[in-house]
Amino acid sequence: INNWADAATYARRLNEVAFPHYVDADWDVFARRIFRIGTEGVPVLDYDPDISVPIRAAGAKALVPNLWPMFGRLARARPVLLVRGETSDLLSAAIAARMQKRAPKMDLVEVSGVGHAPMLDEADAKAALFPFLGELP
Repeated sequence: INNWADAATYARRLNEVAFPHYVDADWDVFARRIFRIGTEGVPVLDYDPDISVPIRAAGAKALVPNLWPMFGRLARARPVLLVRGETSDLLSAAIAARMQKRAPKMDLVEVSGVGHAPMLDEADAKAALFPFLGELP
């Protein structure tokens, strides 16, 4: 990566499936979220690109903690808003429905045409997020 255009191309290559409606300007903004200017004066990743390696290495038989009890306690103790990308490959509509069943007071918004994870600058996300935050104590 030698410049912001390269960074935007990298961001697009990895994330285009989740944000198919993005145009060049959106990819430039996205790149500036995941890169920073390094000591050499060029963009460098500002997150670990190998973040999912341990998850993939663990495989399908990995022990997965049961987080449902904690989710239930959270939903009873605090207001909850779930913002889900409609085409998310990590948070399925079925799991979102299960979450809503366990937390009937939870607000749920699906950001159409977006995968995992919405940027929260989408109109649908903002329409849910600002009122939700405004009602918190």
